[in-house]
Amino acid sequence: MQSVKNSEPTTSSASLGARLGSLVYDAIAVIAIVFFACFIPVLFSGDAIAPGNLLFLIYILVIIFFYFALCWKKGKTLGMQVWKLEIRKFDGTSLTITDSLIRFFAAAISAGTAGVGYAPALWRADKLTWHDILSKTYIRKI
Repeated sequence: MQSVKNSEPTTSSASLGARLGSLVYDAIAVIAIVFFACFIPVLFSGDAIAPGNLLFLIYILVIIFFYFALCWKKGKTLGMQVWKLEIRKFDGTSLTITDSLIRFFAAAISAGTAGVGYAPALWRADKLTWHDILSKTYIRKI
């Protein structure tokens, strides 16, 4: 599954449409997880969390990261299961926590630039995005 020449997968990645469909499902899962995760700090503080609380923002980002990191370690998020997709490193192995961290922040940059990081999937033969390339991972149809 690995190309010796450039360390990229020899099989092409999943289509951009399948990736975006999976992302919609994952967004729904993340919203539900964050909704319930927000109760914990409110219970401990006994009051509403002040807007702009940096510690609370970091807490939410950690919750979201661990959802993806744990799912990627297994090879699939909930959305990826529905769309029959799987994530792997270029060498075909499962992602580590470091791989997940790189991919998580690279994906945030890809999406945060109005989706520009997803554009390479439209013209590259292997359909890799910025975050795929930076984290040396790919998503394939199974």
